[in-house]
Amino acid sequence: MKRLVYADENDNVFPIQMNTEKEIQVKDYLTKSNLPASDYVINPYVGCPHGCKYCYASFMKRFTGHKEEWGNFIDIKRCDKKINTKKLENKTVFLSSVTDCYNEFEEKYNICSKHDYLKIKGDDDNET
Repeated sequence: MKRLVYADENDNVFPIQMNTEKEIQVKDYLTKSNLPASDYVINPYVGCPHGCKYCYASFMKRFTGHKEEWGNFIDIKRCDKKINTKKLENKTVFLSSVTDCYNEFEEKYNICSKHDYLKIKGDDDNET
């Protein structure tokens, strides 16, 4: 895995110390959305290694039980259940509303490409 770094406002690069990396089991990757622009959201991770100073998603920390600062933990969601594509017909899905789905940990865990999030609509219909 690549070394995690961040750059400050002067483009100085510093290593990121990720304190906690853990896998968590979830019942479903798909969550009903309260956002006006989408019917469902999929967040394959909780937390984010970037730790951006003005990140709007940092409020998610209060739901995790983590004591670390936002940006110092990441939970990797695991789910055995396949995404119900029938449920998504004529619906909009927001991928990663409160995390970076292609963060540095995606290279290690391969969650998004393994579960074909980006190929949900119509893939099964074209098989011969």
